[in-house]
Amino acid sequence: GCLAAATNYPERALELAGAAASLRAAIGAPLSLAEQTRLQERLAPARQTLDEETQRAAEAAGRALSYEQAIELASGWTES
Repeated sequence: GCLAAATNYPERALELAGAAASLRAAIGAPLSLAEQTRLQERLAPARQTLDEETQRAAEAAGRALSYEQAIELASGWTES
């Protein structure tokens, strides 16, 4: 799941992490320290494959998504 996404689709994994962070902030539901640690561990493979600028851009793109867009990205369905 999360690890496969992080290793096979690193930009998508970071974009989804950004979207999730934005949604959690919007509803006032931050991750606990343990959850933050676990998330960072799972995203480590993605971070290792991308340079810092690409990482920041992917997370920012995720934070900019609407709820509907985030769900669409997470489900893997896109309209062409």
